[in-house]
Amino acid sequence: MFVPLSLSDGATGEVLWQNKTSNSAYWVRPMALIAEKENPDLIRFVNEKFEPEEQMLREKGLNIDHNGQQYSVHVIIEDSMKDVKIRLVESGLGGAHCLMCERKQEDWKNVKKIEEENYFAITRTAEKTLKLYEEMIEEKGKIVRRQNDYDIRGGLTTEPLSSSDHHYITLTHQYINGTTWFLNIFYRITANLLVWAVRGEENQEKLKKANQAVLKHIEDATGLKLDQCDSSSGNTGTSTTGSQGRRFFSHDLREK
Repeated sequence: MFVPLSLSDGATGEVLWQNKTSNSAYWVRPMALIAEKENPDLIRFVNEKFEPEEQMLREKGLNIDHNGQQYSVHVIIEDSMKDVKIRLVESGLGGAHCLMCERKQEDWKNVKKIEEENYFAITRTAEKTLKLYEEMIEEKGKIVRRQNDYDIRGGLTTEPLSSSDHHYITLTHQYINGTTWFLNIFYRITANLLVWAVRGEENQEKLKKANQAVLKHIEDATGLKLDQCDSSSGNTGTSTTGSQGRRFFSHDLREK
């Protein structure tokens, strides 16, 4: 899918037109209709088809003749409409490393590192990852792995399938992950367990009771059913959906 976002005068910087409803079906256009489940081979096929054309547009832009007037259009393409599952496959990275910076998940829970300025700066690029891949492969798609070299590989586990930087996280996932993060903090505060990793049968039982108490309080106050088995859709997923997450962070619920 693609959607036009804005048009600006390159000389003055004046915004001539801006799409104020970019998520509207009126503006969004499909680039391909493929009746197949997402998989690495399909992602490779799509990227090999479209990414060279995107790169050509970035480099050469468009030249348009309108009423005898020539216009040269510089094209900026923001690759922002892919979910985390797709980005993980495209990046070739393991789940322990961030797609945008070069840090690991364990760093996200380290207060000193969180407080350090620019520790989580967005510095990882597809160009760097592809270069690292070329340095580490023996055969096509096979990465040379050695003992204790995960940090050297920067989390690289398979061949990257995209030349685009992964500097976006879809808003839906931010709502879901943000809600889940806050819930886990609420559970631990309520259980008076001020650690992230809860061990021991007694502490696990405290956490379970706190979990039930927090979810009941939220449901009674807001009507939201969070962090429960999503039996309504016939699967075993969580009830913490993007829609529920939006409500969780909405202004009208903040006082509750």
